[in-house]
Amino acid sequence: MKTTIIKKIETPEVINIVCNKCGEAFFKASASDYFWSNSAHSFEVQFTYGSNHDGKIWKFDLCDVCLENLTENFQIPVEISDIFF
Repeated sequence: MKTTIIKKIETPEVINIVCNKCGEAFFKASASDYFWSNSAHSFEVQFTYGSNHDGKIWKFDLCDVCLENLTENFQIPVEISDIFF
């Protein structure tokens, strides 16, 4: 006979995001909060063998304004397309 238990699995919940560049905070009001989901952008950069940061992973968040400031002077412009739902 099998004896079983029910385990409660806790999952992390993001309650705040802060732009790494300007320090602007984005507080979560609800799961469907438009401002929350569209104003902060998360990045993860994995450095590969031979780079100056070999084996490191950088994680950071940028707000819309800082992301636009970062990309506006790219030698090759960012490719932009519309998302249709």
